[in-house]
This record gives sequence, C-alpha cells and structure tokens, in this order.
Amino acid sequence: MELFALEHKRLWRKTIVRICVVLCFVYSVIWGSVIWYQWPGFGSLNDSTDMYDNNFDGYYTIRDFQEQFSQFGDHWTDETLQKMVAEYQSYDVMDIPGLQSKGDWLLAYSYLRDLYPELEDPEGHQYMPLLHYADTSKIEGFYERRQDLLEHTLEATRLNGYLTEADKQMLLDMNSQIEEPWKYEWTRGWQDVINDLPSAGAKLAPYLAVVLAFTFSGEWYSNTAPLLHTTKHGWKKLAWIKVLSGLAFAAEFYALIFGAKVVVQLIYFGTSGWDMPIQYGKL
Repeated sequence: MELFALEHKRLWRKTIVRICVVLCFVYSVIWGSVIWYQWPGFGSLNDSTDMYDNNFDGYYTIRDFQEQFSQFGDHWTDETLQKMVAEYQSYDVMDIPGLQSKGDWLLAYSYLRDLYPELEDPEGHQYMPLLHYADTSKIEGFYERRQDLLEHTLEATRLNGYLTEADKQMLLDMNSQIEEPWKYEWTRGWQDVINDLPSAGAKLAPYLAVVLAFTFSGEWYSNTAPLLHTTKHGWKKLAWIKVLSGLAFAAEFYALIFGAKVVVQLIYFGTSGWDMPIQYGKL
C-alpha cells in the first residue's frame, strides 16, 4: 500500500499531469458547461441565426423557459397540448425561430403529427408545419389515441417479423403500468445533458492517454528502467503498482470532471425535470 501511495503521489506531481487536468477542466467544464449553457447553448437569440451570436444570458433564459412552460401545468393532458398549440399560434411567425429551439414546441408537433393526422393540411397548408394551423378544439383523447397507435405499431412490427406475440404482449403489459396522466416539466436542458453523455468519455480520453503514457515510458526516458529491475519489489510488482495507480488516477480524473459538470448543471437547471420518466408517444 505504501508503494502504491508513493507511485500515485508521484504521478499527480508530474507537470504534464497537472497541465492535462487543467486543460481538460477548462475544455469540459468551463467551455463545455459554463460558457456553453451561458452563451451558444441557451443564450437568448438576437437577429442572427448563428448560435455564437447569442446573447450571454443563458442562466436567465433557462429560468424564462422553465417559467414559460410551467404555465401548462405539471401533468400532460389534452388541455396541456391545446394550450401549447394555441400559444405557439399566437406568436408572430418571425418570433418562432427564437422560441422553438429550446422550447417544447417540437414535442407538441411530434404528438400532433403522430396522433392527430386528420388535422393535417385541411386547407392546402402542405408547406406549413401542422403546429401553425391545427384546430385546438379538435385536440382531444390524447391517451386513447396514443394507446391505439401503440397497439397498431406493435402489431405491424409483429407482422413484419421483428416481434413475436409474446414480445408484443410483454410491451403492452409494461405500457399498462405507466401512470396517467404523465408528469410534465420543461426538460430540454436535461435532454442536452443526456445527449452529451455518449461523447463525454471520448472527450476525456486524449488527456488520459497523454497522462498515462508517461507511467511506463517515463522510466525509459529518465534511464531508470534498469534500476527498477534490481529493486527488492521486482519489476512485476512495480508494474502492477503502476497499472493500479493509473486506474486510480483515471477514476479520480473522471470524478473531478464529471463532479464539476454536475455542479454546473444543478446551478443552471436546478432539479426541475431531472427525474422525469421517459415518455414515448410511440415505441
């Protein structure tokens, strides 16, 4: 254990290690979280369509979105969708680009498209999204329509050979356990966080590779490799200690970066919407 502590301390004391940790922190936390949320990611839009021309006010814009969509209630009902569509239609068409990117308008549109196809193109609006002209008085029976669509989709999938009857019944049984009405909160901020997760590890990997490359090569570079072969612990034990030290460093490195990112996420998004269940209009 003492040998591990010495090796691990030596690793953290290297200049290249500290430089990589600082650079990764700046890239992943300062730029990838703080500046991204405050500026291109959630900053309010001005006349330009370039996200890097956004205003530097992401914190307040996120609060505005949370407040704006809280007016629709904390559960998803027919009235929620009706009010959302009606509000969208109340905006001037020139205001829409600044509203749809981080709002829940795309969610409303997807439900209209999938569950209310009869509302589409009643008067030749083929070049205009359904959200612009749908008759809100006809938006009713959300959960009944979703159940019908779900059953139809699963049956079509079964007939195409992708599901067995048992698979279909299993999914229907799972669906029957979903509580209705669904919870509703603005979650676009947390969606961005989740969408970033698959690539987050890859962004840290180059820094980790640079740091751990010196775990063994550093001994050859400093000409101490022959000396290590003559120590009382032997080169095999020292090699295992270096491997374990590298693994411990990787865990600490990831905990530092992701811990800081979580803190930033909580500052910007709070806890509103963080525990929302995944709710599909159709599977």
